[in-house]
Amino acid sequence: MSRICSSALPDLIKLGYNQQGVKDLESLLIPKLPTAHARLASSLALVGYYAFRLAELSGVVSPEEVWTYLSSLCGEANNDESNKSSLDDFLDKLLVLRSQSEVGEWNCRLITSDGNPENRNYKSLAIYLHGTWSLVSRYFKNELPYSQKMIRQQIEKAGGKTYSKQKFHCDRDSSITYQRWKVNIKADMNGEIVMPKAPEMVARSCVEIPIEFLGERLSCFEGSFEQNLGNGDNG
Repeated sequence: MSRICSSALPDLIKLGYNQQGVKDLESLLIPKLPTAHARLASSLALVGYYAFRLAELSGVVSPEEVWTYLSSLCGEANNDESNKSSLDDFLDKLLVLRSQSEVGEWNCRLITSDGNPENRNYKSLAIYLHGTWSLVSRYFKNELPYSQKMIRQQIEKAGGKTYSKQKFHCDRDSSITYQRWKVNIKADMNGEIVMPKAPEMVARSCVEIPIEFLGERLSCFEGSFEQNLGNGDNG
């Protein structure tokens, strides 16, 4: 078989690079790679396209056999040791950064159905993906086997919004100051409680993850930030 395939190699070279053919195959492979890195579909499509052409020229391997092999490669690529999806992993990394005050109300906040956070009737977690992705990439640069595109795909699959707009605290410093004041309430000279002024809210493009997807993480996104500020330096 290898001799027959080798004899077909000159004809394969004559085919050149069929960009559209590779793109078409990539679009078929992407749904089979929900948890793999987005670039893998492109790389596998390039190899797969010529595997199909080589099988066709050799006449000894059927297209079905090539497709079965490609599907098995996709299955292996999706297998993760922890069986954790890319979106789950991304959320866990956000919680790590939240514990370090790198993620908070200025780039990641819970959204309520009526707009009043005091009621805690949460409907989604809004994430300013452009900003948080830069942070995650910087802090976990050797631990990201997925892309921002893949995260958006999984958010959509989970029933979330990949392109939305929500209001966030205007910046990190004013948000942290406000949260610290809330944790450490102070009184003025007359004993009156000094109410901190809430930061200005600004609209940002974001993604929204359904609240049901968070599971046990909900309490972490709801409370860990204030707890960490309370345990930190009050200076």
